[in-house]
Amino acid sequence: MTDAEFASLKAAVIEAWQPFIEGGILQVPNYARLGLGWNMS
Repeated sequence: MTDAEFASLKAAVIEAWQPFIEGGILQVPNYARLGLGWNMS
């Protein structure tokens, strides 16, 4: 990857994450769902 391609990629990633930056901190949306169960038969 050339320096120009990297710079373009970096700019695109930063722009895509802009809605999640609050007060200079990247707030990554994250959700986890966990289901546990067992069969006693």
